[in-house]
Amino acid sequence: MAAGDKDFGEGDYDAAAHQFEAALAEAKKAPGNDQRVVGSLAKLAQAYQMLDRYSDAADAYRQALKIWERVLGPDSFIVAKGLERLASVYHLQGKDDDAISTYQRAIGIIEKSAGSSSTALDPDLKGLAEIYRSQGRYAEAENTCKQLLAIWEDALGLEHPVVAQQLNNLASVYLAEKKDALAAPMLRRALAIAQKTMGPRDPFQVPILNNLGQAYYTEKKYARAEPLLRRSLAITQRIAGMRAPETANVLNSLALVLDAEGKRAAAEPMYRRALKIWEATQGANSPEVAAALNNLAGLLAAEGRYKEAAPIYNRSLDVVQKAYGPSDLHVALALESYAAFLRKTKRTEEAQRMEEAAEAIRKVHAGKSSPTAAGTPK
Repeated sequence: MAAGDKDFGEGDYDAAAHQFEAALAEAKKAPGNDQRVVGSLAKLAQAYQMLDRYSDAADAYRQALKIWERVLGPDSFIVAKGLERLASVYHLQGKDDDAISTYQRAIGIIEKSAGSSSTALDPDLKGLAEIYRSQGRYAEAENTCKQLLAIWEDALGLEHPVVAQQLNNLASVYLAEKKDALAAPMLRRALAIAQKTMGPRDPFQVPILNNLGQAYYTEKKYARAEPLLRRSLAITQRIAGMRAPETANVLNSLALVLDAEGKRAAAEPMYRRALKIWEATQGANSPEVAAALNNLAGLLAAEGRYKEAAPIYNRSLDVVQKAYGPSDLHVALALESYAAFLRKTKRTEEAQRMEEAAEAIRKVHAGKSSPTAAGTPK
C-alpha cells in the first residue's frame, strides 16, 4: 500500500484509490488476513471520500466496521473512530438522520470507556452540532456546543485558543437563534483570549471578529461593529488575498454597517467590490451575488438613485430565482424587497403582483422559518 499512500499524500486520489483497490483484492486472497483487509478498506474509503464517491466510501467504512467489531468488539475505541468517519460521509451524502444515529453510537462508546469529559468526543460532538444547527435544532446544537466548551475548559484551562474557538461556535448558534445578547459576551471573551494568546493580527480571530460584528450590527450598535469588521477585513485581505471570497464576505458585512450608519459613500464601493469578487469566484447566478445586488440596490434607492437601482433589483430577483428555484423562501424575500422599492417609485400595480407572488410562496412554506435577509453580515 506504500504506493497508494504516496499517491494520496501527493493529492492524486484517483491513483491512490486504484492502488488501495489492488491492495484490498490481494489481501482478501489470504484467509484470516483481517488486519490487511481492514487497513486497505479504511484507506480506500478515505480516497473515495476525497473523490466525492461518498456511496463507495460509506460502503468501505461499513465493511471495515464489521471486521473491527468482530475482531475488537463493538465497544472498541477503533470502532468508535470508524463510526465517526462513516457519520461524516453520511452527512456529506445528505443522510443526516443516519449521520446523527452513527455519531450518537460513537459518542456512547467513547463515553462508556473514557467518560463524558473526554476530548476524544470532540469530532463526534462537532459533527452533531453542525447537523443540529443546519436543521434548525438549536436547543440540541446549544447543548452539544456547551458540552464541548466544558470539555475543553476542563482539559486546557479557561484561556486557551481552543476554548475561544468553542465559545465562538456556541455564540454562532445563539446568533442563528437571534439571541444576540447571549452571543456578544461570549464573543468578547473569545476575542480577548485570542488576542492575549495569539496576538491582535492573527487570522484565528477573524471568525470571532465577524460574529461579534454581526451581533453588534443586529443590536444596531454600529459604532462598535465597524472597527471590528475593519480589523477583520485587514487580516482577511492579508491572509486570503484581495480577490478572495472570504474578503468579499467581510466587505459586504462592513458595507452593511457603514450603510446603516449613513456612510453610503464609503459603503457603495465596498458593495461593488464584493459583488465583483463574488461574480468572479462564485458565479454570476450565485446566492452571494444575489445578496450583493440586493444590498447595492437598497443603497441606491435610499439615495434616490431610482434609475440605477431598478435594473439591479430586477437582476437580483432573477439571480435569486436561478440560485434557489422559483418557489424558495429566498425568492419571497427578494420579491418583497423589490415590491417595497416599486411602491416607493409609485409603480403600485407591479408591486402588488410581486407581493401576491411572495405571499403565495410563503403559504407553501407556512410554518418554516424565513431565511436571513440578504443584508445580514456574514
